[in-house]
Amino acid sequence: MCMISVGIRDLKNKLSHYLRLVREGETVLVRDRSRIVAEIRKFAPDSGKSKLDAYLESGELQGTIIPAKRSKSNISAILSEYATPDTKIDWRREYRRTRVDRQ
Repeated sequence: MCMISVGIRDLKNKLSHYLRLVREGETVLVRDRSRIVAEIRKFAPDSGKSKLDAYLESGELQGTIIPAKRSKSNISAILSEYATPDTKIDWRREYRRTRVDRQ
């Protein structure tokens, strides 16, 4: 299915029509003059993803985030090395230490 682009006035006048299209799986982009200001898409119930995972996935789909080539994150391993959660972590040092794949 392709995305549909609609102006604000047309959306207001034919809201039921566009909501019916959204229910059928279409995505509607809302324009104010020539700028896209909103996106209306079918509601997807929470799939158990964290907000961070959802944000990263959304950014990847929009092309604003490039995923790392590594398949597993080292963050949990780094955090497990520190006994208490209030311990300060030198993230710059940890970043350099874990970037062996870049050297």
